[in-house]
Amino acid sequence: MFCYDDKDLIFTTSWKSLSVYSKFDESLKILWREKEDEGLFRYKYKEENVIVLPGKYGFLAVLNIDRGTKRRKPNIFTSVLEPFNDNLFNFTKVNPGEYLFKFNNLSSNNSSDTDDILAINTSPLGDFHSLILPKINSKLPQVINEYSLNIAIQLLLLSASPAIRVGFNSLCAFASVNHLHLHLYYLQYKMYLEYCDIEHFSGPCHKIIDFPSKGFVFVLKSGDLLSNFVNFYHD
Repeated sequence: MFCYDDKDLIFTTSWKSLSVYSKFDESLKILWREKEDEGLFRYKYKEENVIVLPGKYGFLAVLNIDRGTKRRKPNIFTSVLEPFNDNLFNFTKVNPGEYLFKFNNLSSNNSSDTDDILAINTSPLGDFHSLILPKINSKLPQVINEYSLNIAIQLLLLSASPAIRVGFNSLCAFASVNHLHLHLYYLQYKMYLEYCDIEHFSGPCHKIIDFPSKGFVFVLKSGDLLSNFVNFYHD
């Protein structure tokens, strides 16, 4: 069990301090390496070739042959809102050894009874690629909700590294499992969207000014109440 409270959330990081780790970073990385030594991954990740594409956007191209050839065959879905199907693969069926730890914010839940889990991704896209599994035993479909967004941002803020990322992809957007999960990983490259120009739209929401696709940026400040921020984002 990894326990924390709101005082552990970190709102300021620096690319000049990549060697600075929080308790969360250290716990995740140590346990992840232990799982790797135990042979629980489908392959041992190695950085084969990384190219920063020319141009002002600096898109990143990463070669990962093992991911393409050794990962579990993904399920095929035809609807973004497909209901959970217990007959298909889901994260309650994985080897329990793949779980890194349960986690719990003591500021909002004093009980040790939680089924929020951080697990390894056995077909990693990069070092320390993990899966956030909110309320795993509730068997929720792959649709983002307020609760999962809240805990995902909390885990992001538990890290002292600017390289940490959290991502979500839905069914019909390359999600291979219809069981609620988000991706957590570390990418040691500063990306254009982290410093691009933005224009205020409403509340914490800003519009991206210059990018090949349209998008929004939600700005969370250290004095903001996370629940209010998530409510605005989710609504």
